[in-house]
Amino acid sequence: MSYEFVIEQDVPLPPKHIGTAPRPPKYPFAEMSVGESFAVPLGEEKAGSNYVSAIRLRSAATNFKKRHTAEAFEFTVRTLHDEGVVRVWRTA
Repeated sequence: MSYEFVIEQDVPLPPKHIGTAPRPPKYPFAEMSVGESFAVPLGEEKAGSNYVSAIRLRSAATNFKKRHTAEAFEFTVRTLHDEGVVRVWRTA
């Protein structure tokens, strides 16, 4: 099947769709001061793996740091099996 395309002039470009208000952040990285931390319960992730929770938090912290280069953000993520949580500390 062959299509024939019609090339047209003077067709206005529609405005860019901005969408709705930005989604609120999932984790409170921006509100943290150096020395503060927060915990996410293990098993909260849908994949059902404790490992996935830690990987997702590390990835979120790294992406936040990359997007906010004007400020010095450093985070450390540890899985605390005895407490049943993955905890994130702001270290810088």
